[in-house]
Amino acid sequence: MEFKVSDCGRVWPPIIADGVIQGFAGKGSRNRVELFRVTADGLYGQGIYYLWSDLGGISITDGYAKIHSDKYLSGGIQFVLEGVVMKTFAGDEVRQVHGYPVSYCLLNRISFEQQRLIERV
Repeated sequence: MEFKVSDCGRVWPPIIADGVIQGFAGKGSRNRVELFRVTADGLYGQGIYYLWSDLGGISITDGYAKIHSDKYLSGGIQFVLEGVVMKTFAGDEVRQVHGYPVSYCLLNRISFEQQRLIERV
């Protein structure tokens, strides 16, 4: 995927900013929970810490998104794609970025950060 950054810093396709990702761990779950935090360094959650360089890719299957990594035995993070929201560190809830669901913009952010790592080498 090719990302373009405008003069004002806007990225296309859209990516999420840093914040707290909330969603459903499994289908049928009724309570949205904090899945992890997105920061400039990577993804942080309870008991997990992934730098962008720790991530091996992303996939979508049967309504679930999986962020792949060999860092832990779990093989990464999996969550329900639908219903993902982001809370900014200022406390605002974000459901869409430039008309696209936060879940896809999160996956774009992961791809964007991985490409930036490759460009630095």
